[in-house]
Amino acid sequence: MCIPHFVNSASQQVLKAAARACQIFKFKPQDPILYEGVENYSIFWILKGSCRAVKLVPFLKRYQTAVPLPPPSNMDDGMKLKKSLSRRYKLAEYEPGVTLLRQSDKVVTQLLTIDELGLGDMFPDMVGVTSQLNGDDLITRLSDTSATRLDSRSYVSIIASSDVEIIGLTRVDYASIATDAMLKESFEATSRLRVPLTVLQQSVLSSAET
Repeated sequence: MCIPHFVNSASQQVLKAAARACQIFKFKPQDPILYEGVENYSIFWILKGSCRAVKLVPFLKRYQTAVPLPPPSNMDDGMKLKKSLSRRYKLAEYEPGVTLLRQSDKVVTQLLTIDELGLGDMFPDMVGVTSQLNGDDLITRLSDTSATRLDSRSYVSIIASSDVEIIGLTRVDYASIATDAMLKESFEATSRLRVPLTVLQQSVLSSAET
């Protein structure tokens, strides 16, 4: 097992236990590996190739009030006016269940790339548990398969960018064999993929203004 996360932090005993618990999966370019919003109770590392983490980000499409203009003098002017009016909208941040919608508002989504993942990178994240949970408490928490678990559904989709090989094991198996140093590294990697919606929305809105 050539994953730095295991080789750098684990003993031979841990490596052997991980080898027994892991499975190897192979994917072709553009194959979906993990779907956003789908329940998942496993954790994966990339052995070969690269992937991208993507997320559907919602935006509010708010149409602006049109300013009355004099009637066009000919058909070409009329077409230009129609096209100009059709573009009079503004994208804004949208928070599901919080943002108030006007009658003319629309909610649209954009597929954004969160990160590029390569050899040794882990996905998805370990949100919903903390480094303060140790031993049996951590395993009990990870064994919970209820829909209320914060990490029961993937925050992003993972798509193969090339021919990819990954290894995976359940979070429970991982917590059972991982050292404290390995768990700490996993917890600290959570923020890499779990970028808040507002941050993603602002990155798009800011680029649109420049």
